[in-house]
Amino acid sequence: DPDRKEETEFLRPHDLKVETRLPSKKFIEAGSGTLGKLYVEILSCHDLPNLDTGGQFGNLTDSFVTLVYEDTCAMTDVIDDELSPHWLPWTQRAFCFNMIHPASLLYLAVFDFDLGIGQHDPIGRVAVNVLHLQRDTIHTLKFNLYPSSNVTDRTANGSITIRVRIESFDPRAALLAGLKPRPKMHVNVTKEKSFRVIRYTCFGEYDNEETFDLTVTRSYINEILEYKASIRYAVVDSLKSLMFWRGQVEFFSVMVPIHSLVFYAMATRLIERPQLIVPFSLLGVAWIMLATLSLRRHHPSPWERCPSFLQFVHILRTGKSAIPVSSVKEYEGAEAAKQLELARKKRLDEDRELAEKRAALLQEINDIGDDNIHTKVSQGAIPLDLLMRLARYQAMIGRWCRKFRLVKIILTWEESVISFWITAAFLSAGLVALLLPWGFILTWAGRIFVHGFLGPHMKLVDLYLRANEKKNKELKDLM
Repeated sequence: DPDRKEETEFLRPHDLKVETRLPSKKFIEAGSGTLGKLYVEILSCHDLPNLDTGGQFGNLTDSFVTLVYEDTCAMTDVIDDELSPHWLPWTQRAFCFNMIHPASLLYLAVFDFDLGIGQHDPIGRVAVNVLHLQRDTIHTLKFNLYPSSNVTDRTANGSITIRVRIESFDPRAALLAGLKPRPKMHVNVTKEKSFRVIRYTCFGEYDNEETFDLTVTRSYINEILEYKASIRYAVVDSLKSLMFWRGQVEFFSVMVPIHSLVFYAMATRLIERPQLIVPFSLLGVAWIMLATLSLRRHHPSPWERCPSFLQFVHILRTGKSAIPVSSVKEYEGAEAAKQLELARKKRLDEDRELAEKRAALLQEINDIGDDNIHTKVSQGAIPLDLLMRLARYQAMIGRWCRKFRLVKIILTWEESVISFWITAAFLSAGLVALLLPWGFILTWAGRIFVHGFLGPHMKLVDLYLRANEKKNKELKDLM
């Protein structure tokens, strides 16, 4: 510390940790947003791999952290020869980002610094969703570092600990900004070396969709299969809960089957008045969204929760946040959340093992029937045209995977602002639709369609279209 040189020249491990947790002396401000400020402090990393040669002689990883948030990027100081580096309060470790959109992600990546023409070696990265963090609250968070986010079979390359705080100038403006999608951001750099660092920070190791990679394809397929299993579990569990009137909502310490009551009332009404299918469908989507919100708000881990629907409405109505600021204890709800995640994984693993046994049995049956069939396998390289075709298939699977990911994020309220607006839109549309005379609307819509598009006058339309096609063909031949 320039102000305490003698005291801080040599520090014991315990004193080093204490100094690391002290407030930073200077924040570097960046970004062009006006919604609020995101304060980020890089505190430490632990158990990083050694990417330098000569580790037995003390030549270890020279680590630094890169941050990318919206339209700006930043970098910490480099700490030489240390696998568990600590950035102290007087170093370049603290940054203040001006917010453009409330749902923007904070990207962090750790690198091994290399001088000269060589590239900085990437160690791992993480994307942090700061949307659910409490306002005006200091959060100390620890994340594992992974090479890529689109690979399911992966191991952590150490961890990073950061300190985050959010200041919101206008909660209503931030909520209204969620009506627009996250804008595409461009971060400008002057050197190719810096470009590679920023690109890895945002996209990870496997960032090229145009090149076939078996690891990426397998990860996409595994992710889609996991979404399929999760949807099946949710549908089966929900139907059982609704049909058997199991406790669903806590009311004065008693679990009451509110959803079963609502479902029964809507079903009985729909039987008598089938024309209500349109408003009930709109209200049903809003109902599903509110049910998933209730599940998220009752998650044992406070980091998985989000504001309630009424709290969002209060912000929209008054312009002030009604979300209470509470203190989160260290490892609060961590054990219960871990058990919940283990139960989910156990269910997935059991289904996967059953599917593998069925596949193995079918393969054994096929092998019995194919004993006399011999296939010659080429030992040469994969043809280029096949690789290009596989790359197209991989890109197609990746697009579907991103679509499923988006649906999952909205349904589970990970992007709570976007989920609120979608729920509010369906709820409002459903309530307005209840006031409309759907019997009259559907009858006349059917009459207009049948008499307008299925009558004998369509023969005249066909003759007109064919005449135009003939003229176009003559003009094309002339040209």
